[in-house]
Amino acid sequence: MGRDEGQRADEGRDAPVRRYLQELEGAFPRWWDDWAKLRAHPEDAERLERLYREIRRLRERAGSYGLFGLSHPAAALERRLRKILEGRVYLTKPVWEKVSALLSKLELGFLAAVREHNPEVQEALRRRGEEGRHPPRVLYVDDDPTWLRLLRRHLEEMDLEVHTLSDPTRVLDALRQIRPRFLLINLDMPGVEDLELCRRVRADRAFDETVIFLLTAREDVPDRAQCEQAGINEFCSKILGPVGIATRLQLYTNPVRYYLAASLSDN
Repeated sequence: MGRDEGQRADEGRDAPVRRYLQELEGAFPRWWDDWAKLRAHPEDAERLERLYREIRRLRERAGSYGLFGLSHPAAALERRLRKILEGRVYLTKPVWEKVSALLSKLELGFLAAVREHNPEVQEALRRRGEEGRHPPRVLYVDDDPTWLRLLRRHLEEMDLEVHTLSDPTRVLDALRQIRPRFLLINLDMPGVEDLELCRRVRADRAFDETVIFLLTAREDVPDRAQCEQAGINEFCSKILGPVGIATRLQLYTNPVRYYLAASLSDN
């Protein structure tokens, strides 16, 4: 068998794995949403059981594909969720933070698998490497000065270049001036309709690759389909706290996650 034929055979064997990873891309935002809602409503046994079943199914399927960087953290997360579900462990703050860390580790395993099995991602990373690396810029918009101060501190500890803004009516002007990779917008600020603001950002092709995070302290979160239609990449509950939200953003500073987010925005 020649080299080209061998390469085609390898790509053929990788095809089911790539399809499976593509399915998982949409699962992580849903799991993070469910986990944030469980922090506010730990009595929601139906949501907890659904999350447990999906993580167990991930562990089984990832193992069958040989994706042990996924199956191993999924197994640890499955065990922890089962203890909560069976009432052997209460959903205290330390337990919730431990499960959040396991979920982050699982998503990082997913990104590593995408890097290994997706040739388009490999090519995009090669191009980005040739372009050189600069600290990603963040524009964080919030009318709460305490959140502006705390989240900015945690983001700067991740070596991000952070700009803050308390007046949401100046977002578009600030975007044109700063050209950030990430835009974090707090929900329900006075003087602006948040989803409409995101639509206006997306209407400007200069910001096609800007990753938009929508933050909220509300329990009645907007419908995810509405957020996607408005061009929002991630929806984060402030229940996660500044550290949790900074961790979510850190996943997007991973170049594989950034490539996937940019691809979704292009589509």
